[in-house]
Amino acid sequence: MMFSAFFILEGEMEITVGDRVYEAKVGDFVHVSKGTAHRFINRSRTTTKMVFTFVPAGDIEEFFRESFKETTDRHAPLEPLTDAFIQRMLESANRHDIEILPPSEG
Repeated sequence: MMFSAFFILEGEMEITVGDRVYEAKVGDFVHVSKGTAHRFINRSRTTTKMVFTFVPAGDIEEFFRESFKETTDRHAPLEPLTDAFIQRMLESANRHDIEILPPSEG
């Protein structure tokens, strides 16, 4: 079995799974079956914290290692969303057969 899951710890997140849109709030759990297109966006004015689960990790784990800087500091600032950062993510996604969906309308 392969799947992804998202658990909202803080804030709110709009999560699209296939054709369905969920307004996920604290305590909500969203399951995504293998091969189902999905995306998420924080439309609120507050920080959102989520736990991501990928079973098995495989390529997605390598994608995250290549795309993001590892830290043990829970309060470290996020890397700025620059063209170089986006390019690094897209290149890693391509290597690991991961499709990055464009932002949703609205």
